[in-house]
Amino acid sequence: MTRSIAITVLEAERAADALRATGHTEVADALDALANDTDLIEIVGHPADEFNNERAFQEGWYICECSGSSNGTWQLVQVDDPTSHEPSLPAHSFNGDEDAWKHVVKQALAGSQYHRNALTFIQTHNPLEWSALLRAHPELKPRVRVPAARRAA
Repeated sequence: MTRSIAITVLEAERAADALRATGHTEVADALDALANDTDLIEIVGHPADEFNNERAFQEGWYICECSGSSNGTWQLVQVDDPTSHEPSLPAHSFNGDEDAWKHVVKQALAGSQYHRNALTFIQTHNPLEWSALLRAHPELKPRVRVPAARRAA
């Protein structure tokens, strides 16, 4: 009997990373190969399909896939060289990725759904980056609201 499975590329990458961390590099390498061969494994969606970077590029930042990074796969970063894109992007004054984070957080807190979606994407797909964002921007932490009845008690 033949059985088939469907996993996302991100799930395959996470499984490979976990295997590699426990010393099972050969199995991890094989899983990476499977994740990159859509003839062998059915890939159901890809995180990059969940967020459109077009507007982000125009603002000087974007969410990129940084496979193999110790900071996690999906990262919110500044556009390093606007002239390297076709067509060239407008120049922006971010002085590093942290400035790009600041911009996105500020816009999200001001009510921009687009910027909220970017932060949700990072929160969902890169716990390391999300933790770093929370440390840099504690205003992102959800506030626990105590019901009025409990406050009075």
